[in-house]
Order: sequence, then C-alpha cells, then structure tokens
Amino acid sequence: MKEMEDYLEFQRHSDEEGLAEVLAALDEAGIPYRTASTAPGTETSWTGTGNLNQIVISIPGSRHADARQLMEARYLELDLPEDHHLRSASDEDIIEILSHESEWSPFDVAHARRIAAERTIDEDFIHHIAGLRLSRLQEGKQASRFLTLGGLLLAILGASGYPLLSIMALGIGWSLISMKEKLPEGHFPTYDPASRKIGKVIAIFALLTLAVSLILSGRALFSQDFLMP
Repeated sequence: MKEMEDYLEFQRHSDEEGLAEVLAALDEAGIPYRTASTAPGTETSWTGTGNLNQIVISIPGSRHADARQLMEARYLELDLPEDHHLRSASDEDIIEILSHESEWSPFDVAHARRIAAERTIDEDFIHHIAGLRLSRLQEGKQASRFLTLGGLLLAILGASGYPLLSIMALGIGWSLISMKEKLPEGHFPTYDPASRKIGKVIAIFALLTLAVSLILSGRALFSQDFLMP
C-alpha cells in the first residue's frame, strides 16, 4: 500500500473571500488540499499563532513549491496596500524574507522578490543565507539542559523502585532520538546529533533502570506474599 503523503500547512484565512480565492486557484491547478478550523472545540492537525477562528489550508509537502509559485504570480497582480510593512522594508528585511520563504506568506514573498529585483539585491547572497538556514534545519537544534538532565535524573530515580519515572525517562530519550520537523523543505531531525546521542544514552539507561525497578518491585511483592501467614 502506498504511504500517505504528509499534508503541511500552506495558508490561514479568517475571511471567506480570501479563502475562496485560494481554494479556487488550487482547484484550477489540480493541487489537492484539506481545510480545518482553528476554532475551539474543532479538531485540527495544525498549530501556530494568529486568530483562533481561522481556516487552515494544508496541501501535500511535495506540492508546496507549485502552490507558492501559483499564488505568488496571482499576488503580483495586486498592489501593496499603503500601510503594508514591505513599503518601508530595508534591504536586510527583504533578504530575511527571501531566505526564509516558507515562513512568510506567498503575498509577502512575491512582492519582496519584486522589490529585490528593483533594488538589484544580490541573489547569490540571498541563496547563501537560505543555504545556511537549510543547513541549520538539517543539523537540528541542541536540546535544552532541562530536558537532557531531567531525563537522566528520572532514569536514576526510576531505579529506586519507581518504574513510572523510568518510563517517563524512556519517553524523553525516545523523543530526542526520533522527533522530526515536517517542513516544505523536507523532514529534518528536531535535535542535533549530540542531543540524539544523549537521547540514546537516556533511553538505554531508562530501560536498564526500568528492569531493575521491576525486579525490585517483584521481589518486594514476592517477599510480602511469602511472609504472609
């Protein structure tokens, strides 16, 4: 059976007109999508900032580039509002947007690209910054000391006869090893190699202390049953 492709968030809309425009464009281009509300009590698979009562549009990760190009072309036909932040954006702001495209709306990216061309901002430099960002994503981030030390501490305490603590430590270790960030650029480990290595140590240690804890608990129960009249 073919594995189902992950749908990633593409846009959010709180107005029906903007939502209908995007959905019509996706339909016309044959790009599949799903919608979900962020209103309280409504099931949704996405998180993020913004107003609660919004409709989230998600599309397959492999079609994000196509969808962005489609919407950028459409948004270039619209003028920037007088109060739009790009009207006063510096060259550094434009570079920031174009080197982190997936973090900005297609509207902002389309007009930032136009402004960059008008100002003759060096495209190679933008690609360089974007490459550095991609490298950081591929590398992953360093786990906090609170997480790593907490996992080790829970594993140690678990050996004292508290298997639940060892299970919690195992969960922390496994999360450090296996968590991934699902982005339009690809799926990347959440944590860097050093943090994943610590996660393996925590997981192995937690398994050992879980075994010890269960053995101690079993012995205690056996002794209690044996001593009962």
